[in-house]
Amino acid sequence: WYTFKLLFGILLRYHLQFKSPKTKRCKTLSHYVMTHTFTTSHGVYGVNSVAKVQKYIEMCKDYGIFSYLCSENINRTQMKQFLLVLVAMVALCACNSGEQKSLAYRGLPMDLPFQAFCDSLASRGYAVDSAKTDSAFTRVVMARPGDRYRLMLAQQNGRLQALQENYTLTTNDSTRRTWQQLRDDFEKELGSWPNMPKHGDDHKIAKFETEGGFITLTLKNTYRPTLSVLYELK
Repeated sequence: WYTFKLLFGILLRYHLQFKSPKTKRCKTLSHYVMTHTFTTSHGVYGVNSVAKVQKYIEMCKDYGIFSYLCSENINRTQMKQFLLVLVAMVALCACNSGEQKSLAYRGLPMDLPFQAFCDSLASRGYAVDSAKTDSAFTRVVMARPGDRYRLMLAQQNGRLQALQENYTLTTNDSTRRTWQQLRDDFEKELGSWPNMPKHGDDHKIAKFETEGGFITLTLKNTYRPTLSVLYELK
């Protein structure tokens, strides 16, 4: 988004400085861009069809944006419609850049209502462990046959706050291998390096930050093999 604005500014500056003042079309274009580029989004509705959008995009590919807009083959109406498309694209990019993605647990968005989130887990084969779930349903434990971990979910006012996978591995070697595999998988998936507040062989912590929250991998083989993965919403 910032690169787009920078390139657009450079092209506009070039256009204002070097185009001949004899071409009224270029002067009109400069005035129109300066007065309409950052106005309201009504320009989105100025385009009558997808075919027109495609037409202008293809023509720009062939001739370049400013050379096309300043050519003799375009009238004032076409120039206005093209710039309205450009304004719509700028507005869309601005809206998308402002959206914060929710943290997801294995593809399931964590900003769902808590009951809906639990229902989604149930549809995947998880069941509530009533013996380990508190009566207020603020902390819920769920498990699925065949998994090497159990889930603990914390909610407040009907919204999920955090989710933790607690692994049931029984040896230090198995927790070390699994921790390293999980870290490698998250690095590849998120495309970032974690913060490492602990680096010991049997006590490691890797904390990844995403747009929607944090994912923390903790290995702690102090008294017994312990491995957990904590998902926290921002």
